[in-house]
Amino acid sequence: MARELTFNITEDRRRLVEPTNVEGFEITFDRDIISGSKNWVDGRIGEDTARQVFVNVKYGPNNEAYDLTGIIPEFCGLTAKGGPENRNYSIIDNWHSVMIDPQGGRFRFDFPKDAFAVAGSYKQAFFNLKREGSGEVVATLEFDMKVMANFVYSNIIPKDFITPYLEVLDRLISEFKQGNVQKEELISELQKTVQNKLDIIEVTFKSTNDTLESLRATANSLSEKIKQDGLFTQGEADEFKKSVKSDLEDLFTDAKKSMENQTVNDFSSLAISDPQNMYAEEMPPYFKDTFNHATNVPHGDNIVNIAFITDNHHEEDADPWSKKAYSGKSLEHYQWFAQGTLRTKPDVAIANGDNINGNTYRPTMIWTTMHVWAMLSTVYLKTALFMLPGNHDSGVGQTPKLVAEDAMTEHDLKNAYHTVKPLYGEVRNGDSLYFYKDLTDKKVRVIGLNSSDMPWTTDNQGNYVHNRLEEAGFGVAQLKWLVNVALKLPDNSWQVVFFFHHPLSTGTFYNAQALIDIIKAFKNGGSVVINRSDVDDMQIVGLKADFTTQGAGTVIGVFNGHYHADSQDLTTLNGTPIVITDASLSNSIGEQLERRNTPNEDCWETISIDTNARTIHCYRFGRGADREFNY
Repeated sequence: MARELTFNITEDRRRLVEPTNVEGFEITFDRDIISGSKNWVDGRIGEDTARQVFVNVKYGPNNEAYDLTGIIPEFCGLTAKGGPENRNYSIIDNWHSVMIDPQGGRFRFDFPKDAFAVAGSYKQAFFNLKREGSGEVVATLEFDMKVMANFVYSNIIPKDFITPYLEVLDRLISEFKQGNVQKEELISELQKTVQNKLDIIEVTFKSTNDTLESLRATANSLSEKIKQDGLFTQGEADEFKKSVKSDLEDLFTDAKKSMENQTVNDFSSLAISDPQNMYAEEMPPYFKDTFNHATNVPHGDNIVNIAFITDNHHEEDADPWSKKAYSGKSLEHYQWFAQGTLRTKPDVAIANGDNINGNTYRPTMIWTTMHVWAMLSTVYLKTALFMLPGNHDSGVGQTPKLVAEDAMTEHDLKNAYHTVKPLYGEVRNGDSLYFYKDLTDKKVRVIGLNSSDMPWTTDNQGNYVHNRLEEAGFGVAQLKWLVNVALKLPDNSWQVVFFFHHPLSTGTFYNAQALIDIIKAFKNGGSVVINRSDVDDMQIVGLKADFTTQGAGTVIGVFNGHYHADSQDLTTLNGTPIVITDASLSNSIGEQLERRNTPNEDCWETISIDTNARTIHCYRFGRGADREFNY
């Protein structure tokens, strides 16, 4: 019968003996607070079927299920000493986990036979919970693991089993066997793969020179073998894999120890005190006071902090220091915004549309958007980062007019905004440009909508039917997802907050009234059936939003940009604040040129929400002033 392991990632504790070396490193555990028994796994050498365990991940004093959506469990273990080499073997395996109930915090892991090849107690065994895409380790779950001897069937030869490197090596060798690559190309790519992995480490960890030279020598000798007699057998491939993995074991063990001594706070402090360490341009001294103000925000169990920037209109090919540039120093604006998150450590960071100016052609716009993402992704490590589209981001209506081939496509935007594989555990409608992200410990759901969600249809001349520069809209599929998925909460003690680019008062805004009706029904715990025909290809027929069973809901607020000015509306949603924030850009039009090289040239804010007091305080950086709202 498969074992059950249960971990509480915030409440469980373990006692570690400070290791002086691997031999002296032992772990003792407190008893598991949930089951009353220790978490442990055992197995026997040579078992025909893989040992299975079911793992339950909890958090908090009430043992709530931890949402594992977007998480890849990775087993990491160091065996007892044994085998013909009489050493410890490394098992690093992210292939054999199966998500049973991600939202319920439950997965299954099927141990490979290689994990049960050396009798005795593991020196260390744990699961890393890694966030897909970012590689961030959310939690480490440690347990006891023992392997029993088998005197009947004991001819398994122990070896290291490291799946991240097996993936690379096995793929290359498979391509060679299928004739997709020549022998020389294979060796070249193997050498390049190893070198690329090690270059990063070589810069940081100077003590690894001997290991690096050993790896290079192994690859080079194999290359010489091919040159001499043209042979590359499966045995040689296995030996190459074995030597690489053996050397990498020691190398990455040292690297991991060095990295463990560097905390997130260390990096945060370094970046703030020496911006040149992380960024291309140092923050000008005239921003000192406003930066300190915007990053001096409260924290607590009932506080949600959201970093918010909108309408920066970055242009890649414009001289940022020129008076003629439409959006001067716009990339630096993203830089300073990201730098601020290292101090505020917000839960979420949002770039709320018109992230680029969109007045160039498709290839340049794609590169420009990628550059914006690269700068924004230097936000605080644990902050979930999202980009939402505005009316300028695709270039439709600008490059030139409505010609489809000159503008970014929906697919381009999805790639640039990283929607295909959710990076932060958010929930999307497939790979949609809209999402929700749960802050489970705060009971807050952050909903990001796409207010440029018109069909991407073209006419016979290859022009887009909808002019995204002048129009806004919510598509029918998005509204159905909102009603049936995003606004269905675990219970009505949760609160929701909305972000999208266009204010609901925007001129041509298809189905804006439908969203207003849905939010009102959600707030009142009521029901509404929506039939609208603002435009033929976005017609809504019989969309029922029923929240009577869920009960009255709490909407914190709606946050928009687009108008390039601060304003607020407390009437449209019956007291729920609609907050509109000024543009980050300082462009070259009229009096705005005078903002350059002053504290008024930039504008963004940290939105701090107190879910107990039900207040919102917007801490302003640069142009403008703080604002506060009740909800």
